[in-house]
Amino acid sequence: MAVIEKFLGQRVEVPEDRRYHSKQGLWAKAQDQDLVFGMTQAALILAGGINDLDWLVEDQVPVTEGQDVVFVITGKILYISTPVAGVVSFNPEAKQNPSLASTDPYGKGWLFRIHPDADRNDAWQTLADAPA
Repeated sequence: MAVIEKFLGQRVEVPEDRRYHSKQGLWAKAQDQDLVFGMTQAALILAGGINDLDWLVEDQVPVTEGQDVVFVITGKILYISTPVAGVVSFNPEAKQNPSLASTDPYGKGWLFRIHPDADRNDAWQTLADAPA
């Protein structure tokens, strides 16, 4: 696990077993045939935490790359889009308790998972490695 000791005065963890989509401030983890996504600690600090969130599409529907799927209320309003195309499913715990995304961003606070249209390994390769 990489650690940034002073990111806007806070300690930020960067798990090295994940890939990142920095434009959206998302992390991704390969799990079974899916990719699981959540917000990075750094993105959460920059956004001021999560006050509320909602899904912009139904659960278990196909989505295209770049499609907005999550609406997040922080100190501002964020629209989070999918980095890969596939079938999306959401974390019901995060919707019921949005603070999970801030208190456990790399665990129970994940936001959505995608079963990619392409081979999972090909979709995985489109995301950035953790910093060395």
